Amino acid sequence: MNGEARIMREWSIALAALALAIPAWAQVEPAPGRPLRLAGEIADPPGAAPRRFVIDARLVEGDGPFQSRIEGWFASLEPVEAGAGEIEGTCVQERCAASVRLEPGELGLTGDFAGGGGGEAQAVLTDPWSDAPARAPSAVRLTPFGEEAPGLGRLAPRGSIGAHELTDLLAWTGVDLGFSNLDDREPDVRERRGLADWQLASGRAPSGLLLADDIEALRAEADAARRTAGWAPVPGAAWAPGYPAALLTPVAGQPGRFVSPDGQAELVWALDPPMDEDAWDALVKRETADREDDEDRGYTRVNDDFELTVTRGGQRLAFVWLNRPGGVARMAFRYPPDDEAFSRLEPVLIRTFRLPDDFGARE
Repeated sequence: MNGEARIMREWSIALAALALAIPAWAQVEPAPGRPLRLAGEIADPPGAAPRRFVIDARLVEGDGPFQSRIEGWFASLEPVEAGAGEIEGTCVQERCAASVRLEPGELGLTGDFAGGGGGEAQAVLTDPWSDAPARAPSAVRLTPFGEEAPGLGRLAPRGSIGAHELTDLLAWTGVDLGFSNLDDREPDVRERRGLADWQLASGRAPSGLLLADDIEALRAEADAARRTAGWAPVPGAAWAPGYPAALLTPVAGQPGRFVSPDGQAELVWALDPPMDEDAWDALVKRETADREDDEDRGYTRVNDDFELTVTRGGQRLAFVWLNRPGGVARMAFRYPPDDEAFSRLEPVLIRTFRLPDDFGARE
């Protein structure tokens, strides 16, 4: 592969249709299930487990009568270095067993806390890399809370921000979550980890929790980045996210094409005729073929979505193709690799480009 760094992920399973990007004020349908919000304190933390933590989860229907599942997020408060992560578990009536992977290892919690009243529980830390004998379980006190997460602040109302918007906001602030063509939904593990990265970089507790003040600050930071870029709609192409008018100028007589004053950077939005399966496969094969001058190449194809980034011929190139009934919507972006302003825009252009599977389909 000529020493190139190459990433390829391809899944054959059918994924849900893409949803259009939603404005910041739109509401996302909250995920089903009863909220399970608990503040915990471990009296004698095992190993490097956190002494204090917060759980923001929900109880959803289980596999049988009287059973439920725990799905949500765990954030260490003291010390925050213990980390945050997805917490999962099962309950039979009020009795639950849940676990979360943290920096010190896997923390397990058991207790009667499905009733929403908190109470006593036990914590065990499992470290697969340690030969030390397992410690006896430590006592945990769990206290329910509402919208105010103890020690952190008010949580954003459920449904007030979706995965698409959070992905876009993070892209504008320099956090690239990578490829995803899932339906819009409440933020999950993928988005929460990215949010924790932003929180840490912003000098905030890297909890990954959807805190109202953090979301407001994130939106303000993203809005400032948009203003700096002069973000504007693409004339005549409502399906395209936009273009940075402060950096690129429309080319007369060539709709959807924008170039920098020195000609070193170029952005193209276009809608080509739709492709059948054979033509689509051929495009992917052609674009992913090895080239001697390619460096830092990465590409992802999931069904009818395909993106490619590569450094070629002294320029950085980023492409996205979305094959839909209404045509192949594509984005092509080239710029000097050492240009920081354009480098920050690359993930924005890629991540904010979404179209539903039925784009252009006839009734």
